Amino acid sequence: QKQRIESNTLAGKRKMDQATALIEGLREERERWTGDGEVFAETKRRLIGDCAVASAFLSYCGPFNQEFRQRLVNQEIFE
Repeated sequence: QKQRIESNTLAGKRKMDQATALIEGLREERERWTGDGEVFAETKRRLIGDCAVASAFLSYCGPFNQEFRQRLVNQEIFE
């Protein structure tokens, strides 16, 4: 009887420890997902401007030959 009670108690303690570890892991995941969501929102906010800059750059570079365009890209003029 005593052995069974002790065994049940240990099993309950293990389950509580596992549940606590799971809850802690989920909390960390929530923080990570929140951070990822903020990064995604910022990327989404900048998308139209990035597309406009890329389009303007391609329009500007169109008449030039490949060598000159490569030099422009390598200069990192937009950084």
